[in-house]
Amino acid sequence: MSKVVNGKSFSVALRADGTVWTWGLNSAGQLGTTDTISKNEPIQIEVSEIVIDISSGESHTLLLGKSGKVYSFGYNGSVQLGTGNTTTYK
Repeated sequence: MSKVVNGKSFSVALRADGTVWTWGLNSAGQLGTTDTISKNEPIQIEVSEIVIDISSGESHTLLLGKSGKVYSFGYNGSVQLGTGNTTTYK
């Protein structure tokens, strides 16, 4: 499966091999890196398993792992990351 989604000023791509690549604005950690530096070229995101689906909102990203685990990162002001709090995660 290959898929590309976008948020506000950033993009996320799922390659057929289950790897995830992100690029663009990273002001809230929505690219899944440990910093908030925007990226001009795609970078691979480290995930501990094969990813089977991706989704994004305005400033957050969601990944679905093959095991069923959900990974989320980015802006979380409305608890959109599913963490039970409003802490932004990178």
